[in-house]
Amino acid sequence: MEVVDDLEATVVRLGIRAGLDSDSAIFLGVALREALTNAIRHGNGCAPEPAIQVGIALGLGSLCMTVRDWGPGFEADALPDPAAPENRWRGCGRGIFFMRQFADEVLFHHPEGGGQAVELRKRLP
Repeated sequence: MEVVDDLEATVVRLGIRAGLDSDSAIFLGVALREALTNAIRHGNGCAPEPAIQVGIALGLGSLCMTVRDWGPGFEADALPDPAAPENRWRGCGRGIFFMRQFADEVLFHHPEGGGQAVELRKRLP
């Protein structure tokens, strides 16, 4: 979790340098933070901290970020709707909602070799 702040700040800086307005760059950083946090907390199950593995890849053109873990994976479309009345006051469950709001495209993959990958894409001006 210690590097999440640094990675978020890096993506914000990259987004601004690539031409995103400040708000869009910050929101994209939040989307990355949510993807990383989900991979660390949920994607690795109960693995002890030294055993947690999360991969990240950044690409430019459009700003593309892929976060991967080696946990059991999940089906994003099967998650509860955080905007539903019964879920509005829950303290968790909004990460993928934020990712979808702040990135132009959010793709979920089950890579060969196991785990889960989420790809966030943001078109650059």
